[in-house]
Amino acid sequence: MAEALTPEQQNEALTKQVTDLKTKSGQLEATIADQKGQLKTQGADLAKAVKDRDQAVADRDKAKTDLSEKVTRVRELELDAEANENVIAGHESRERAAKVAAQGGTTVVTHESQVYRVLVPQFHFEGNLVKGADLASNPALVAKLVDSRSGVLELVDEKD
Repeated sequence: MAEALTPEQQNEALTKQVTDLKTKSGQLEATIADQKGQLKTQGADLAKAVKDRDQAVADRDKAKTDLSEKVTRVRELELDAEANENVIAGHESRERAAKVAAQGGTTVVTHESQVYRVLVPQFHFEGNLVKGADLASNPALVAKLVDSRSGVLELVDEKD
């Protein structure tokens, strides 16, 4: 069997255990303090990262809105440009019609930016007597004549 320790030996052993525990406790407290410092730093880093992320999201959302507004504006400008091109084409066809009319002294009409010379002074269409000069004020009838390829109208070349 093991020998019994004397009270002095027991006291000495307990004192050593207390000293060892105090040393371990000090080491643990230092580790805890170090980890608290790291945690505090990590918390600050996390807060900064969250703030940066929130700013990035706000910047992205603003960029999306700006882009959407610019796309809308481009579409509007494209529609305006198309409308302007149609107006210009209309002016050009009327100008060509005026030149042709001035050269030949005949009535000219336009349909879909094309210039047509009226070849007869009057004609019958769908049971009605139509004067050639009246075609200039009746674009619906001009469209019907063009669509039916009537011999009453002659397409004027760009050269004319």
